[in-house]
Formats: sequence, structure tokens, C-alpha cells
Amino acid sequence: CFQYVSTTFCNCNLNLSKIEEKVYIQDYDWSALIAAAEKDDILINILEKKILAKHPNTYTLCKSLAEMVINDYKENLPIVIYRPSVVVGSVKEPEPGWLDNYNGPVGVTLGVSSGVLRVFRGNPNAYLDYVCVDYVFNGMIVTAWLTSKMTTKELSVYNCAYGDLAAVTFAEVVENGVLVNHELPLNNDIWYPFLIVCDNTYYYHFLFYILQFLPGLLIDLMLLVLRKEPLLTKLNVKIYNAGAALHYFSSRIITFDNTKYKAVFDKVPPEEKEIYYMYPKKEEISSLEFMLLFQKGLKKYLLNEKEADLEKFRAKHWRLYYIDRATKLFLLIGVFWFCMNSVLSLINVIL
Repeated sequence: CFQYVSTTFCNCNLNLSKIEEKVYIQDYDWSALIAAAEKDDILINILEKKILAKHPNTYTLCKSLAEMVINDYKENLPIVIYRPSVVVGSVKEPEPGWLDNYNGPVGVTLGVSSGVLRVFRGNPNAYLDYVCVDYVFNGMIVTAWLTSKMTTKELSVYNCAYGDLAAVTFAEVVENGVLVNHELPLNNDIWYPFLIVCDNTYYYHFLFYILQFLPGLLIDLMLLVLRKEPLLTKLNVKIYNAGAALHYFSSRIITFDNTKYKAVFDKVPPEEKEIYYMYPKKEEISSLEFMLLFQKGLKKYLLNEKEADLEKFRAKHWRLYYIDRATKLFLLIGVFWFCMNSVLSLINVIL
């Protein structure tokens, strides 16, 4: 059995509201594209935007091309295409909350929790369809096992997604994130964490300039005065570029059919369901509990923070909270004073 790990987002260029568990044939010849890429890099670079068409990046394009390659060779051997959605930390194995990289939601979580990321471009009502890495690997094992037992040469496609149970909107992520950061603050936070999610282009750029770029520029100027290397301006450029890359996915509402994926779990022998768990029960799903678990994993496995220091981190977190509130109050009073003076000056001119 040959198993290809794709992604549920490989057909997002088709602008479908629901992605089914099947191969979608695209409007390009995969063999011609591979031949062109092997012969002439300059030509591919010139035609990149035309080739991408409505694909947000080369990753989803290549995954889509690979699925078509596999579809053309499906008669030769048993093949299964396995499509996870957004992969996050583990629930049980190898350890609860285990993480090993900053990709995807982990990087965003770190940015928000540390007080660096304050504005995120996306639809507050769009939701994040995430799957836990241990569920993903168990599903890979089970779907490969089932495909190897099949007598027909049918190409199996499975969407490893459980957004029908665990999808959480970005607005809910922000709401739960406040509670998570109160309970499990980070040691390296530079400001009290908060996040504004907006999808309006002009409003986003206004907020990014006011809440991200200007504060970062002021801090970097202070660092230069102290003869230290500036950090935040370069970081904000990276944050802006990353936000632009993610906007395609954070602004769209896409659902993934997982009927076949759920049916596979029913074929696992009862005595092995606890070992090869691949689909959660409704009562096991809580976005707040998952976020708390992944925050613990972020602190333990990526930031190497010690649980014994948690009370110290909480004390710092609440100090930043009061500083944040005092700063906002000071700015509000300043704006009110400026407006009142402007109105009084205008009245004096009129009179």
C-alpha cells in the first residue's frame, strides 16, 4: 500500500464551500509542469503567478498536482490519499500537549501570548479546523491498514478533519486566549497580550500601523539610544508578511467532508480503538481545554519554562495588565483633553 499525505487545503483554489473526499481534477497538465520545472527554472519563475492562478501558494499547488499524479497511477497498486487539516499539538502521545515546531497556530499563539502580535487579519466568524498530531498519525496507520486489505483498485481519499466537532472561530480563539493567558502566562511577554481580528483592509492597516509598527519603532529607537540592536521593526515586517500569507485561509469559511474518515474508525477492532484513536467524541472536545493544553506544551517543549516558576510569571502578567490599563487610560485622557481644547478654541474663534 502506498500512502500519500496531502492537505485538506490542496483544492482551496476551486472556491468550494465544502471539500469532499475525492480527487479534484485541475485545469493543468502535471507532467508538462514537471518537465518545464526540470528544464528551465527561469521560465517557471516568469510563469509562477500564471501557474498558481487562484492557489494561495506553491504548497497547495504542489499538493494538488501530486494528487493528480497519484490518480493517474491508481490502477498500478493500492493507494490512499490522506489529507490532514491544520495539525496542532498532541492530546495523549507521546506526551499531552507535545509540540516540536512554531508552524501555523503555534507561532500565532506565541506572538499573541508574548504581547508582540496585536492585530490579526482574518474573518472573526471564520473557523480554524484543527487536528491533533497523535490523532493524525493514528489515522494514517488505520487508513493504510484498511487500504492494504482492499481487493479493489479504488483510490481511497480521506479528509482527516473534525471541524464538525471541534471547529473554533477566531473570535472564540481571542475570547479563550484571554483566559488561557491569565492561567498560563509566558515568561518572555513584553506587554499584556491582546488581539484584534479584523478583515477590512483599511482598518487592518490602520490598526497595524498604530498598534504594531509605531510602538515597535519607538522601542527600537530607545534601543538605539542605549546602543543595543533594534529588534521589533524587522519582526513587524515578518509579522506583516506572515499575516498576508495566512489571510487567504483566515478569511474563508471552508468545511471538509469527513464521512469516509469517520467510517474507517468504526472498522477498527473494539479492543484496539483505545490504541488507534483517530476521531474524538463530542464530549471530549473543548476549545478552551485544548488551548490550555497546547499553551502548556508551548511553555514546556518549545520555551523550556519550568512549572515551578508559574506564580512568578503570573505576577509579571498582572503587572503588565495594570500598566496596559493605565497607559490606555492616560491616552484616553490625552485624547479627551485635546478634543476639549480644540472645541473651546473653535468656540472662542466663533465668538
